[in-house]
Amino acid sequence: MNFLRTPEDSTAVVRIMGEFDQFLTSDPRSRLTYEDPSSDGHEQSQRPSSKSFAKTLNKSRSQGSLFSNEREKDVELIKSRSKIAHLESQMNVLESERKRARIEFEKDSGNDRLERRRMEEKYEDLQKNIQYIAEQEKNAKDQLKDLKKEYETYRNKSEQTIQNLQREKLKLCAEKDELREDSSKKEMDLKNSLFRQGTELAVMQNRLGDTESQLENVKRRLSEVMTQLPELEQLREHSRTAEHRVKELEQKLSRQDEATGVAMVMQTQLTKYRKLEKENAKLKDENHYYRETNESNLLLKEKADNLQGKLQRAEQRVTELMRVEIENEELKKKIQKWETEDLSGTKRLRSPAQLAQDVANLQKSQVVLLETQSELKSSAQIHETAYQRAVQELAAVKKESAEFKENGERQKELNQRLQRRLFLVTAERDGCRRILDTYDSSYSSNYDPQIRSRLQEAEDRLKTCHEHIETLELEVNQKSGETSRERLRANQLEVENCELRDKVSNQTAAKPADSALRIELEKLQTENAKLQEQLEIYEINKDQMHMRGYYDPTKTKIVHLSMNPSSVAKQQRGEELENLRKENEYLKRRLTVVEEGGGSPNDTSLLGNLGPETAPSVFKQVEDFKAQLSSAEMKNQRLKEVFKKKIQEFREACYALTGYKIDVIRDNQYRLQSMYAERSTDDLLFESNVKGEMMLLATDFSSQLTDQISTYLNRFNSIPAFLSNITLELFNRQTQTIVIN
Repeated sequence: MNFLRTPEDSTAVVRIMGEFDQFLTSDPRSRLTYEDPSSDGHEQSQRPSSKSFAKTLNKSRSQGSLFSNEREKDVELIKSRSKIAHLESQMNVLESERKRARIEFEKDSGNDRLERRRMEEKYEDLQKNIQYIAEQEKNAKDQLKDLKKEYETYRNKSEQTIQNLQREKLKLCAEKDELREDSSKKEMDLKNSLFRQGTELAVMQNRLGDTESQLENVKRRLSEVMTQLPELEQLREHSRTAEHRVKELEQKLSRQDEATGVAMVMQTQLTKYRKLEKENAKLKDENHYYRETNESNLLLKEKADNLQGKLQRAEQRVTELMRVEIENEELKKKIQKWETEDLSGTKRLRSPAQLAQDVANLQKSQVVLLETQSELKSSAQIHETAYQRAVQELAAVKKESAEFKENGERQKELNQRLQRRLFLVTAERDGCRRILDTYDSSYSSNYDPQIRSRLQEAEDRLKTCHEHIETLELEVNQKSGETSRERLRANQLEVENCELRDKVSNQTAAKPADSALRIELEKLQTENAKLQEQLEIYEINKDQMHMRGYYDPTKTKIVHLSMNPSSVAKQQRGEELENLRKENEYLKRRLTVVEEGGGSPNDTSLLGNLGPETAPSVFKQVEDFKAQLSSAEMKNQRLKEVFKKKIQEFREACYALTGYKIDVIRDNQYRLQSMYAERSTDDLLFESNVKGEMMLLATDFSSQLTDQISTYLNRFNSIPAFLSNITLELFNRQTQTIVIN
């Protein structure tokens, strides 16, 4: 029967009645022994006893009072057992709480130690990181210096190359102008000769027509023709030579067209050279500006260094002056101490004997002061040790008082719980007694010897339960006494704590050193807070640093592959740099040898003066360069041929479409000649401005076109309309002459 229920259970009475009915129907032996009637064998063994018990109950109703007493004992036994179990559970709970508190305290202390170790490790890691960053900064500065040196060398080389290119450009411009003049002269001569040969060809063709018409008459005059045969042969030879000369002239014209194409290519290159010259001028201006700024910066730095030196010297002089003034004041004070005032008021120096006496007195007073100082130091040390002990005792007392307070609170809670349980148990006991009284009134007072034996067993168990309850009550009383003692001790410790605090306050008022220590403690605490903030910032930025590629060399390791392509590329680059340096040194030596010996740089006989290691590599390089030059020349020749063909095709297409032959005379000057021109000198000259506008220059042919210039160029500003009008007029003239002929 489970009587221990919470007060919220509203069905307690109904539950008790149901359990009482089960108790009436169950075996009385099982009721006395309080065993679990769950096993089937036990129920089968007890079934005849239950039947006999029912019969005896019907027979012996007179023994109801004894049975009611037995049931009361059973109820008390159950209550005592429940009380014992409850007290044991409370004891176990108290022990478990004490163990939990100890475990939590150990865990907290372990966590504090771990946090301290982590903080120390983080501090060491930060120091290592700072050292690593400083090393990286030094390496970066060294690399910057090397890069600046390389930049200066490359800049000097580029300036030299630019100067060489400018010289070559000037030479090419002069050669181009000469070629243009020669080509223009040759072109004029060839055109004149072509015109003459064309007229001769026309005459010869007319003569051939006449000879064909006169062939019929030639048969009649064979004798006359036989005499004229050598003249005809001469004329044939002359015509053959004329045809051969026409072919040669055509070849010369094609060559001249090729030369014009090359001139166009050279002109494009010259435009590129002009752009390069502009960029070079800009770079020169920038270099000049940077040099001036660098010089001004250097001057300012020198001035700043000089001013800093002057400042340091002035500060040293000021400090020396201050020191001299202080020494002067000290000497004045010493003189004033040595001087004494006479009765008359005049100052005079004492005698040596008096001074010796004063010195002896001072030494004695110094000895006394030293003794007092040693005594004070010893007392101060004693007070400090006592203070430290008091502080330690105070901390221990605080811990004990906290523990005592916790134990007192726990005991109070336990007492309150026990009182609640007692109230509930008494209420249940009263209810059970009422139920049993009603049951006793319904039965007789007849009993069996079995019931008596069970009653004796129940009484024995009750006695044992009462003894156990008494022992538990004694333990509870002892614990309550211990709690009271601990409270008294806590009060005493609090009083001692107050006294120690008063003593400590008195000692701290007497000692200024403690205030200094407190100030240092505050400083250390502020530094600790700053370090914690830095650690938090570092932890926040840690992920970002890992994403950027940062790593901790103390914790992380970088695995370098044996066949790393980046390392192989670095090695190759280093080898190439070494080879280039060797070649540079070799070429410098060769230049010096050439300058001293007066030979040419292509002379291989000078290689014998160099070392045996550099000579074969140089020969190989020379051969490679020659092969590269030959291949480049072949490529250039092929490109020139292709360009010539394309330029010739383009010129023919432009001549066929527009009717004008365009030639480049000089920079930004173009010569136009129509296919319908009457003379070779009938041409137009145009020149382009800086803005890109085309301007017509004065020629003999343009002076005849005043009307067209005024209408198409001055009024409408249209060069294509002007050219088309000229072509139409020339075409009309040619057609008119053909019709007239």
